[in-house]
Amino acid sequence: MAAFLAMAAMLAAADPAACAPATEAELVKTFDDWSRAYAGHDLKATMGIFDHNVVMQFQGAPDANRTELQKSYEAEFAKGDAGRWSMKIEAVLMSGAVADVFSTWTLERAGKAEQTNRSVDVLKRGADCQWRIVRSLNYPAAAPK
Repeated sequence: MAAFLAMAAMLAAADPAACAPATEAELVKTFDDWSRAYAGHDLKATMGIFDHNVVMQFQGAPDANRTELQKSYEAEFAKGDAGRWSMKIEAVLMSGAVADVFSTWTLERAGKAEQTNRSVDVLKRGADCQWRIVRSLNYPAAAPK
């Protein structure tokens, strides 16, 4: 219950009235910018999509906070070719300063699809009018073989 109340307070802090009306195109641009930043190993821009209190969940792994996500991206970028993530948005639900984005993400490396995940991202729009992920739920698109 405390976590729910904390998230509600955090979401209420954004003032959507100060921003232009939200559009699905803004959310698409937010994710496109992230994908370019990831492919370019731009750590600061890659992390820019995540709220400071983000919780990332991936099936079978412990929940990750922002610090753990950053360490993960640093390790991926240090390997060299981190690949390129592309997404297909299946649905977007928006209400004021909150949006839910349902999508499928595919990681391509060396011209081949290496990984495909389903994702539900909950974003909030900050006082700066930028969308940031507060919760991300991810799981493989296909059952492991």
